[in-house]
Amino acid sequence: MNKPEVVHVDLDALVRDYLKNLNVTLRAFNAAEEFDFLSTFVPSDDPTGSLIDVVDLARDASFAAIAVMVDRNTFVKVDQAKLRSAGGNWRERDLNGRMELEFAL
Repeated sequence: MNKPEVVHVDLDALVRDYLKNLNVTLRAFNAAEEFDFLSTFVPSDDPTGSLIDVVDLARDASFAAIAVMVDRNTFVKVDQAKLRSAGGNWRERDLNGRMELEFAL
């Protein structure tokens, strides 16, 4: 199966679904059912850590790029220097109050 050139992930929905799933699923727990490469993802209390983890997992899965959507309220909490150091540079787009961060992997 061919991988998409860019995989798209909504970080806020991923974290929200993870926490909901964690509280109601006893067996076969999966962090993100639609993304196999995120099967080991565990969100951090710090959105910077969660974002770095998602980028690292996509890189480990050999995707060419990942575009991560985050709410503006989440984005302002991200330590951009730490993210740049760990995840590399990204292209940023403002999409009606949400930010899309695209990382070349």
